[in-house]
Amino acid sequence: MSELLVRPATDDDVDDILDIEARGGREPWSADEVLGQLDHACGACMVAELHGRVVGHVLGFVVAGEGEIVTIAVDPRKQGRGLGRALVAALQDRWPCERIILEVRVDNAPARALYARTGFVEVGRRKHYYADGSDGLVLAWERPAPRRRPSRRAPTS
Repeated sequence: MSELLVRPATDDDVDDILDIEARGGREPWSADEVLGQLDHACGACMVAELHGRVVGHVLGFVVAGEGEIVTIAVDPRKQGRGLGRALVAALQDRWPCERIILEVRVDNAPARALYARTGFVEVGRRKHYYADGSDGLVLAWERPAPRRRPSRRAPTS
């Protein structure tokens, strides 16, 4: 998807983020929440642009070497095109952290499948986490350890 650009979010993206939140979320974020996240000292927010239009976002934090995704969404009209996977891959590549955590609704099979494909594993469960009483699963991704190159020196006796 060469026309896809994943970049840091700015205040100019708030209307697009709110539109996507309203179209797809059960508990969409408000303008104050989005602006607060963008302005937070530890905020780490990115958007996905397709043909120059914002079609997805991920909002989170990076604190003391650990990241947390607090919301991620793709415009429902653009889902199924790998945009969510591209957002997650970008943050795994760009966020300066060794671990990323998130909560996902236990009944959100598409999101759970996305996270499984991108290396997240279940590490806990939060009973009645969401406003409607649904449980949340806590997922985590760990940055793989760098691969060591074998030594080229001859063994010594």
